[in-house]
Amino acid sequence: MQNDWSSAISEYRIYLVSTRFAQGSIRVHLSYLRRLALQQKSGPWSLGTGDLRRFLAVERWKPNTARSARAAVVKFYRWASIEGYVDRDPAARLEPVSVPEPVPQPAPWSVVSRAIELSAHREATMLRFARYAAMRCCEIATAHRDNWDGRVLWVTGKGGKVRCIPIQNPELLAAINEVDGWLFPGRVDGHLSPGTVSRLMSEALAGAWTGHKLRHAFATTSNARHPDVLALQKVLGHARPETTQIYTQVPYESLLDVVRAGAPESSDLPPPENPRPAHVDPSDLVRALLGPTAESDPTLIAVQVIKALMREPA
Repeated sequence: MQNDWSSAISEYRIYLVSTRFAQGSIRVHLSYLRRLALQQKSGPWSLGTGDLRRFLAVERWKPNTARSARAAVVKFYRWASIEGYVDRDPAARLEPVSVPEPVPQPAPWSVVSRAIELSAHREATMLRFARYAAMRCCEIATAHRDNWDGRVLWVTGKGGKVRCIPIQNPELLAAINEVDGWLFPGRVDGHLSPGTVSRLMSEALAGAWTGHKLRHAFATTSNARHPDVLALQKVLGHARPETTQIYTQVPYESLLDVVRAGAPESSDLPPPENPRPAHVDPSDLVRALLGPTAESDPTLIAVQVIKALMREPA
């Protein structure tokens, strides 16, 4: 293969499609590779590890973005190495990107309810799917009447994985039953794109809230009322329960119960070390220092104390 980016990216895309790599992931990976290509004066097979590090050293990128970009570069050059396009994989020595543990950010119901109330029917339905059914933007975009069996809606999530979600909200039931095809018709294979759905929900919500934070709100509320992590994991479409825990904010009341339960009872507390008496009589201290024959006159007591401190006989 020629050492040019256009040919390399086209061939790599064919490889990703042949392995049934998720369409959304393909778009993300190729976008990073095109960005990398724009920054380089040479072809992909001429780059070294230093070139790739400089590409990833974008200070404005958040840790998750940097990790995603690294993953795209590593996967691309691993393929190139296997195919024999490079003698040595320049991405093999790229250090993993450290990502801080994420904090759940559930959208408040006051924000969600107001957005639903003020939105048009289409956008309000999108918000309800995200908040009442924990559906992703890509799953909302491809919702179809044929995937409804009267009890559950079958959706295709990340990696092409299919799962079922029981639908209980009356407005969502009505929205599903009033159409014969796509719930959100558009120009991308007949339906709206996930990006459009994401943008419309973000515009409907106030401030920095996004449609994804509605999934956090669903997970938090569900866990508080019915703490079944495995069932919640299935509804959210997560491969691992650890991911579900990231979405779930532990209620303050639960933390308070744990603290109260962990506090020892008064009978469990050990006695204090070297207990001090509440009141000490000064004459007792004098007798302890000088013995039972100590004088009672204050002046004589002072003399005796000084002599005792100087280690002279009283």
